[in-house]
Formats: sequence, C-alpha cells, structure tokens
Amino acid sequence: MLRPKLSLSGVTNVIMLVAVVILVAGSHSPVRVALSRWSASRQSSKYIQANWQQIADVRTRLGADRGPVDLVMFTDYNCPYCQQANDLIEPFLKTAPNVTIAIRYLSVTGPAGERSARAAICASSEIRLEKLSPALYRAGELSSERDVVNLARSVGIADSAAFSACISSSVSKKRFDDDIQLAHQLGITGTPSFVLRNGSIGHLSDLPTILKSVRSAEH
Repeated sequence: MLRPKLSLSGVTNVIMLVAVVILVAGSHSPVRVALSRWSASRQSSKYIQANWQQIADVRTRLGADRGPVDLVMFTDYNCPYCQQANDLIEPFLKTAPNVTIAIRYLSVTGPAGERSARAAICASSEIRLEKLSPALYRAGELSSERDVVNLARSVGIADSAAFSACISSSVSKKRFDDDIQLAHQLGITGTPSFVLRNGSIGHLSDLPTILKSVRSAEH
C-alpha cells in the first residue's frame, strides 16, 4: 500500500498547530492568561453597564450634590498615587460644576487605610467630602482613631463622640467591606482605579483622558 508523502510545508503546518495547542492548553501559557484576562474584562464591563446605578449609589461623593454619577473612583487615602489623582480631580471639579464622582474604598495600606476610609464614610452624612478628603490625603497614615477624630473636628465635624462611634460601628464596617467585595468582583486590585458608565476601568495614567471624556459628556 502506498502511503501519502507529507511535504515540508505540511510538516511545518503540523508543528505550528501542535505548538499552538501547547500554548493554549498550558494553564500558565501567555495565550491562556491573555484569553482569561480578556474574558474577565468583558464580564466586568457587562456587569458595570447592567448595574451602574447600584455601583454608583453611595453617599461619599465629590462634585455636584444632585444628578447622575459620572465616574466611580476606588481610592485609599494613604496611597500616594491616589493623592496624585485627587490633585487632578480637585481643580477639575471647580471647572465642571455638574460632574459627580462617587468614591468607594479599597485599602491597599492596611488598617490605617481602612480607618481613614470609614472616617470618610461617617463624615459624608454631615459635611461635604471635599472638606475631609484633602485633609485625609495630606495627613497620610493616621495611627489611631483619635488622630482621625481630631482631624475631622478641624474640618467641621461637630459631634466627636458620635463620629468616633460611627467609625467603630458595624454600619461603616459593612460599607467598607461592600466596597472591597465590589472591587474584587470587578477585578480591581489597586488604587486609584476609575470605573466608567460604559463599563471600562482606568488607572492613574488614564485619568486625564477620563476627565476629558467626562467633561465632554457633562450634563
């Protein structure tokens, strides 16, 4: 019986096919990792678009008091890159009076980051976050709850006892934990991160472009 001869080009094609199969099949292969990240990104984008109102529905906000939220920022007050982001956002909001930025928290600096985040959560019912956020960024790591309370008093929190109780309460803890859970669900692991209504997620290097797009869509 005559066997068909395999040409050199045929052998090359077979080798390439085998190589591709190995690349894709390997659990840690670059192709497999890239495909996994792409799939996760698409899922996050769809979730954001379908659940935007829920994602943006927090009292910790910067900018306009009323109106739809244009951007959600995940931050940590002890993160130097977050402070750089805030340095861009503050002047931007002064020239974009109709823009609202919702603030959520993802502590990447440990207990001190959580303490500052819960302070901001508690303060949002009494004063505008614009008063406390810059102070928290400038203060850096606050080593105790007393330091946080004193800082809050300096920017207008009148009832220090109630404020301190709120920081330690299960209410502020739940809100903080909910933010972390949401961040993980969206695949966010670092700060600052910015979530847009169209489902995209950006980082500090993307912020100038993000703010420009938000301004162009300003309602």
